[in-house]
Amino acid sequence: ETVGNDMHSNGVNWLIMCEGVATSPPCTDACFWGEDLQGVHNNPVKLNTENKLVYSPHVYGPDVAYQDYFNVASFPSNMPDIWTTHWGFIRSMNDAATTVGEWGGSLSGSDATWMNAFASYLISNDVPDTWFWCINPDSGDTGGLLEYDWTTPVIPKLNLLAQVQPKPTK
Repeated sequence: ETVGNDMHSNGVNWLIMCEGVATSPPCTDACFWGEDLQGVHNNPVKLNTENKLVYSPHVYGPDVAYQDYFNVASFPSNMPDIWTTHWGFIRSMNDAATTVGEWGGSLSGSDATWMNAFASYLISNDVPDTWFWCINPDSGDTGGLLEYDWTTPVIPKLNLLAQVQPKPTK
C-alpha cells in the first residue's frame, strides 16, 4: 500500500499487484505460498489512486504440494469453496481486479482433475486473465506449455487455457 501510493504520487501510472501470503492471517485449511488473501476481508489494500490495484493469488494442485483437501471423498467438488475462501471472495467485495498470478500442473491423475476443476472455477467466476506456470518444460512439479524439445506445444494444456481465456492478448 505504502509503496503503491508512493509510486503513484511520483507520477508512475502502474498497476500495483498484491500477491497473497501463506500464513498471515493463518489460513484455516492450508494455503499455498502466495494464495492466502483472507486478510483482505479486514485489511484491504487502499490505494489513493483508483482502479490501480490487482490482487494476484498463486494457486496450485496436488502435484505441487500435499494438502489434506486434495484427498477427501468430495474432491474436486470441495475446491470452489476453498478457492472462494482463500481469494475468490475479493471480486464481490470491492473494485479491485483479480488475476491468478500462477497456476499450472500436469494434466494427469489427480492434478488433471484439479486443473479441470480450477479452469471451470475461473470460467464460472469470470476470471479469464491468468498467468500459467510455466512455459519451460523442466519445471519439476508443473511441467510447462512446451514439451522437452522446447519447441512442441503441449496442446491439451493450451486447449484448457483457451477455454479459460478464449480471446488472449496477442
